[in-house]
Amino acid sequence: MEEAFTLLFDGASIQTEADFHKEVRNQSGIDWYGANLDALDEMLAMLIPNAYGRFRIEWRDCDKSMPRERQRYLMIVGLMKQAEAQFPDRIIEFSMTFSEPYFDEGQDPFKA
Repeated sequence: MEEAFTLLFDGASIQTEADFHKEVRNQSGIDWYGANLDALDEMLAMLIPNAYGRFRIEWRDCDKSMPRERQRYLMIVGLMKQAEAQFPDRIIEFSMTFSEPYFDEGQDPFKA
């Protein structure tokens, strides 16, 4: 596995969108980060790669994040997935892990 800068999010500590953006600012070391979705897009596309090169994003226990702001959470996740697909030369991997499984062992999630 390639050694690279990693944004590492702990889902339990990200209860609001503001918490998420604070983590991006703190971990990237880029103090003038705008703390909104447009600024996040710029961070992922240019600022972090320019500062650190290729990088990873890891979001642990993501299901514990932003329980009262699910739409914003989904927008952030969607933006990061889009950036991963659009910039494979910059983003090595975007991974998410969950504290609880979504489906019981052996359950077919596509059957009613």
